[in-house]
Amino acid sequence: MSKKIWHVEVEGKQHIVEMQIDNFLAFGGGGRLVVDGKVVSHWGYSFAGMPKSKCFEIESKKGEVRRKGLGTMTLYFEGKRIQSS
Repeated sequence: MSKKIWHVEVEGKQHIVEMQIDNFLAFGGGGRLVVDGKVVSHWGYSFAGMPKSKCFEIESKKGEVRRKGLGTMTLYFEGKRIQSS
């Protein structure tokens, strides 16, 4: 399994956003989007790989993980790009 982790601060409180991707079938693996240890979204194995976008909320504020190409993932939270850890 591969992971990408971001740290997001909302109203002075730290949150952890993780994109976990199973490596079975290379980029076609299933995976899940985890926020503060809770799975908020998941997908199964597909030849198309990870969906192009997965949205979520933390304390009513919107975030989105976007995939570009085969494996580049970027987190946008409240419209701002967040650097991964």
